[in-house]
Amino acid sequence: MLDTETLRIANRAEFPEGSRPWMLRVSPDGSEVWVQTASGSNVVLDSQSLETLHTEELGEQPVTVAFSPDGRYNLVTHFADDWVAVIDPRSGKLIKRLEVGQNGANVSFRPTGGSATWP
Repeated sequence: MLDTETLRIANRAEFPEGSRPWMLRVSPDGSEVWVQTASGSNVVLDSQSLETLHTEELGEQPVTVAFSPDGRYNLVTHFADDWVAVIDPRSGKLIKRLEVGQNGANVSFRPTGGSATWP
């Protein structure tokens, strides 16, 4: 965690050796940090303490997460797999795999939340 007033590191998250965290996004309410790792997991951290709340194994190289505007779903894309994970944001559990036929690196919901797009 970066202290924006002093520009110093105030706190660090701990990850298992070899997990290689690489992408992260903060939840819309600011309470959680969702981190995708090169080892195939999605790690959810408490944004204040940086303690791990839960971890889900999600396939090869999960890349990034998008939060639905209504808070019902999170989507996690995969760089090395042909599916997008639909995640329950409260539990972090996989609800469904959406076969997309291509790997993707980014995803976003439309403002209404009625649809999402990825390249």
